[in-house]
Amino acid sequence: MLAFGLVLVGFGLQPLIRDVLIEAHGVQTVATVVDAGSVPSSGGSRVGFIRYEFKDADGAPHAGQSSGYSGTVGESVLVEYAPSFPFVHRLVGEDRRLAKGWHWGMAGFGLLLLMAGTHSLIVLRRTWGLVQRLRRASPRLTGRVIRRSHDGRTLDYEYAASGRTRRRRTLPMPMSAWQGVSPGDDIALLATDAEANEVLTVVERDHFAASPPR
Repeated sequence: MLAFGLVLVGFGLQPLIRDVLIEAHGVQTVATVVDAGSVPSSGGSRVGFIRYEFKDADGAPHAGQSSGYSGTVGESVLVEYAPSFPFVHRLVGEDRRLAKGWHWGMAGFGLLLLMAGTHSLIVLRRTWGLVQRLRRASPRLTGRVIRRSHDGRTLDYEYAASGRTRRRRTLPMPMSAWQGVSPGDDIALLATDAEANEVLTVVERDHFAASPPR
């Protein structure tokens, strides 16, 4: 999830960052089309593309590709690039042809995946730390299952400790872990102390002890 989120953020922000750099300090030069063609698109249509090459002010060669264009090999096209980062370039007018909304959407979705993946990783590592503590000291409690999620991977349960009734939810587990467990059933819990400030079901402890998060 983290890796996929990073990829989406990168793809979403790359053209936006490119446009900002070029619009701030871009210069124009002539490029030569070195390849042209079309590729299948949705709906059975085809989308044209060109590949081009140009040299920056220092004579260093650069190459790029743009979709939605047609051309002929050897034809001249006008490109613009950022002098400080000449590898950042585009065809002149390309920024006006492409809608930016989907770039923001992709970047936003990627950011959500990054946040969700980071949160999951933190929860797993905290749980693994709790498992380690429970191996050293594990007062046993009994809780009662309140409900089971629709996908069967988590349980909500309650237990009494220090004169209070507390509610917790398990981490997502394989469906087989809770096979046969129904609301109203007793569930074995482990606590790090007599006040039961931190608890974990025995099923979770055994699962994470067998396959610790990496």
